[in-house]
Amino acid sequence: MKILLIRQSLHGGGAERVVVSLANKMTEQGHDVTIYITDDIIEYDLHEEVTVVKSSLSEKTKNIESKMISKLGNLAFSITSLFHVFSLRKDLKLNEYDKIYIHSISSLLRFQYLFKKNVYAVYHASKSDLLLKNRNKLQKIKNIFALKMSSLGKGIVCVSEGIRFDLEECFGICNAKVIYNPFDLDMIRNQAEINYDNVDIAKFGSYILNVGRLQYQKNQEQLIKAFFHVSDKFDSLLLLGVGPDDKNLKKLVISYGLEERVFFLGYTSNPYFYMKHATVFVLSSRFEGFGNVLVEALACNCPVISSNCNYGPNEIMINSLSYWLYNQEDTQELTEKLTEFDSEKYRISDSDLIRFSDDISVMKYLNN
Repeated sequence: MKILLIRQSLHGGGAERVVVSLANKMTEQGHDVTIYITDDIIEYDLHEEVTVVKSSLSEKTKNIESKMISKLGNLAFSITSLFHVFSLRKDLKLNEYDKIYIHSISSLLRFQYLFKKNVYAVYHASKSDLLLKNRNKLQKIKNIFALKMSSLGKGIVCVSEGIRFDLEECFGICNAKVIYNPFDLDMIRNQAEINYDNVDIAKFGSYILNVGRLQYQKNQEQLIKAFFHVSDKFDSLLLLGVGPDDKNLKKLVISYGLEERVFFLGYTSNPYFYMKHATVFVLSSRFEGFGNVLVEALACNCPVISSNCNYGPNEIMINSLSYWLYNQEDTQELTEKLTEFDSEKYRISDSDLIRFSDDISVMKYLNN
């Protein structure tokens, strides 16, 4: 089967990792896979037989698009989408592909006039907050129109039941199918054995780990506050990631006198090594589309405590794991969970993870 995956870029994000995982696994199974990107950024390792095609759209046109977006917001995509679709048709023979998957809202907006019988839109995050709460009424209408356009294609894929519910309740889109993100569980466990960063992991002692972009969504501020109250139980807090909240979070750490206990380690291509050695992993997010890091941490046999945010965590943390979900707004409850936590009593079952294996996810994509 010939598959085309469309994404803005392959920088180090969760949705990008999903695209790469799908491409690699499909290729391993003998399928002909192409990834089409509009921005020339690739930060993941791809199977040598995966074809990457970069948009031929000129830098001059991209600069014009950027200026239009800064002035008109997403309304600009109504015009520039024509340029992107034209370039795509110039770069690739679309009628040769059995299935085309468009990942991300920005790619959806760029290729909104592409929808045809073999094109699927893949949603990695909730759209109601992003679209309905937009103060600009024209942009709101434009965004909702793009969502409706996506339903004209072959179908819609959501990475969680929560996102599917969101689309149905807020936009009346009822033809969405849920396919969980793919995870190569064996690869994750193998990578967890490798210390790529040559870090002296023992120096951190018993540590809490958080992996994610340093930004409002991930809410590391709450985790730092909770750590202050349990710093007699844990030696360190490790934050893996970069982002716009870096300076403010470091100021918060200083205000609590935790400069020697909280470590900002930046981006790493192999967070699994840190997960394997962590005492507990905490996801403090205000919202998610799925929560890839939860599955990855559990695959490394790392206990997890997570906010019960929309969407994903309560679909991943099931059975006995659901006890370790806390109210997203309640820092005190997170503190109590950390205080109560005992690794000897935490149980992770393979049955909790098998539904996220890449074999199952890819099978569902191909049979969709």
